[in-house]
Amino acid sequence: MQSAPFARATRPTVAAAQNHGMRANMTARPITGQQPTAAAAAASGTRVAAMGPTSVGAACPAGIAAANVNQGRPATYKYTSNMRNPPQPQTVQQAVTQQAVAQQAVHIQGQEPLTASMLADANAQEQKQMLGERLFPVMHRWYPDMAGKITGMLLEIDNSELLHMLEHHESLKAKVEEAVAVLQTHKNFLIPGLVGLALSYALSVTALLNGSITAFTETEKEIVSVERVMQYIERIKTESDDFSQQPPFAWPSHGVISFVHVSLRYRESCPYSLRGVSFETRPGEKLGVVGRTGSGKSSLIQVLFRMVDNFEGAVLIDGVNISNLQKGKLRSSLSVIPQHPFLFSGTIRENLDPHFLKSDSQIWKALKDCHMDEKLQSLGGLDVEVEEQGQNFSIGERQLICLARALLQRSKILCMDEATASIDYHTDSLIRHTVRMAFRRSTILVIAHRVETILDCDRVIVMNEGQIVEIDKPSTLLSDPKSEFYGLVYNKKE
Repeated sequence: MQSAPFARATRPTVAAAQNHGMRANMTARPITGQQPTAAAAAASGTRVAAMGPTSVGAACPAGIAAANVNQGRPATYKYTSNMRNPPQPQTVQQAVTQQAVAQQAVHIQGQEPLTASMLADANAQEQKQMLGERLFPVMHRWYPDMAGKITGMLLEIDNSELLHMLEHHESLKAKVEEAVAVLQTHKNFLIPGLVGLALSYALSVTALLNGSITAFTETEKEIVSVERVMQYIERIKTESDDFSQQPPFAWPSHGVISFVHVSLRYRESCPYSLRGVSFETRPGEKLGVVGRTGSGKSSLIQVLFRMVDNFEGAVLIDGVNISNLQKGKLRSSLSVIPQHPFLFSGTIRENLDPHFLKSDSQIWKALKDCHMDEKLQSLGGLDVEVEEQGQNFSIGERQLICLARALLQRSKILCMDEATASIDYHTDSLIRHTVRMAFRRSTILVIAHRVETILDCDRVIVMNEGQIVEIDKPSTLLSDPKSEFYGLVYNKKE
């Protein structure tokens, strides 16, 4: 027959297709002529995949052909190439060279070549294992390079993609919730899984609602703060500095305080906090004021500093009516240690001497008298920063700093409005000792929270419901069991 030689001469064989690495499409159509059998393919080291008794689709890389083993009988096939320009026949030398390269690629790390007979005898799991063992060295070699490239690509990804992914995730959650709600409404069924899903989403909704409420509350607080500031700036009038009397030079020189029938109520609709209070101090006297809560003790300080002007009667200091004095002059001539000590943001120097009138030696002496010099030296000196409201100091230390501020002023009148109410006994004893030594020639008005702190006063005023009920020496009042002061000391009265 003449067709077979012509076919072998004009068409590339399967071996030629192998050597050129082309993809061959073979149709199970017997023709005349000699074609490579499975045994021949196995002997040449090619990979053979048994695809069935009738057809074989060959698509193996690196020029590895595929043949069909049909019950051990050699089969003939018509080979048709899907290439537009089929390759030219190779020489014997080229075929031998490429076959050697294929053999070397298969013999990786001394492994046995993978033949068609080995694949035919193995099941699907063993075939995967054989292919994995042969491909592992190649993948092991390529993996570091590919991993480095993938890492570089990941580093170039913009964070906005993550944000978009989160947004899509939240959108998907919302859609799932809507779908569940629709199903629940129309189907009218309830299962444990649906209940768990609803609870899980309810927890996330609660967290979001908490954040929203917190943000709304903070915004409202900030808006209210601005409103208060604008109210103080635009609506509240500044205290009038009108005065009709100039105090004498070096006023006050003796520190004599006189209350003459003073009555006070903070509003017209409120009851009187002070009712006809009258007393007079002696020069350099230490006068204690005691009484139950609401008896009018702090109202005496309010009137003395003219924090309120709608009081009746008169208050004199060294014979000068304080209602006729400029408020700035009056308040700068008095010293006060409040119940709640207050420090400004800034340095220790600015808190003790805001007008920069004192030297460093005078400031350190005042701190030494208050037993605060070592503490501040360990922190860095007078330039130590004070946080807002003195949060970096304890309450007792803040009270001692306020006492040092009063010592620097050296006023003839010192007012202590329950200054030791919120501190420990040790700090209380330090303050009382410092006041006793540093203000020996000053008039001291002590409003006491602890009765024990005024036992060393020269006289004690006992107040009740805005009136003075007793005024005398502590020893005299304690000697009378019927006195109000005796009941306060020994807790015999409510």
